[in-house]
Amino acid sequence: MRTQIESGRRSIQLLVAIFLSILPVAARRSSALASVETAAVPVDVHTNVQRLLDEEDTDGDKRITVDDDGDRRFWLVTTDGQRYEVSGTYHLSNLRQ
Repeated sequence: MRTQIESGRRSIQLLVAIFLSILPVAARRSSALASVETAAVPVDVHTNVQRLLDEEDTDGDKRITVDDDGDRRFWLVTTDGQRYEVSGTYHLSNLRQ
């Protein structure tokens, strides 16, 4: 059980690191997102990844590519209900990885 919790924490930290790396620099410096940089953002990784694939992986290959017909926008939802938009094929593909 402890290993699963630690693995889950690493997954969340990785997802947050990816998310922060794809935000525009100006947005990361805004006061609205200052708390995101200094604190972990709790997310349900499995739920968000499944939603991402359901919404954006239209050809069913478990990847987000230019061949997919999604709208190229995804709302990452935290466990406390906050929403962050991730948009563009490149950013969505990185989020999926």
